[in-house]
Amino acid sequence: NGLPYTATKQDIVAHFKDCCDVEDMAVRIVFDKATRRSKGVAFIDMPNTDAMNAACALHQSTFAAEDGSKRPINVRPVSNSIRNRENTRGPHVSA
Repeated sequence: NGLPYTATKQDIVAHFKDCCDVEDMAVRIVFDKATRRSKGVAFIDMPNTDAMNAACALHQSTFAAEDGSKRPINVRPVSNSIRNRENTRGPHVSA
């Protein structure tokens, strides 16, 4: 968590692009149901544990959104039991 509220999927993919192939990554940004604004949280599905560990190594890295906003983000692994959905492909991290 800690993403700028203006962060897009493209911004998130760009930040984590060195962790795995972009095509193997799925990003879901969490939005407030009432306002439809980002909550500053995203879940990123990674293809394998190595990619997840590489993503976790970006904990407290500076995230830069396309609109110029920058801030350190928190990256942590998320249990498969918590995010157990049919559309998920592998280990997950939240940012």
